Amino acid sequence: MTYATADQFNNWYLKGTPVSGSPTYYSFNGTSSDGDTLIEFYPNPNEANVIRINYISRGLDLVDVTDTYAIPSRPIILLAYAKAVEERGEDGGVGSGPAYAMAQRSLSDAIALDAQKHPEETIWEVS
Repeated sequence: MTYATADQFNNWYLKGTPVSGSPTYYSFNGTSSDGDTLIEFYPNPNEANVIRINYISRGLDLVDVTDTYAIPSRPIILLAYAKAVEERGEDGGVGSGPAYAMAQRSLSDAIALDAQKHPEETIWEVS
């Protein structure tokens, strides 16, 4: 599939009669009420088409005690610790600067571990 701009989709769907068939174009069209990305296709897929999409589903806000998140916990713990040190002062000789640095390194490590799963997504080329 080929990416198409929002203007192209507006022309296809608002100025003409949309057709059905095997999709050849896609575009992102905002987010749903729970924060997930909405994707649209052109032509409209019919029942015979199965579209497989890899995407990042944003987690819901943590509201209840039983709510969980699907990201590495270490960066969260270290950032919470850094904020506590910043608010209350040093903790056994660790200032807020080094505490934030630990949290940042932990987050960078988590991103690097995820990036190695699909290295082709980290290569940027001019097209």
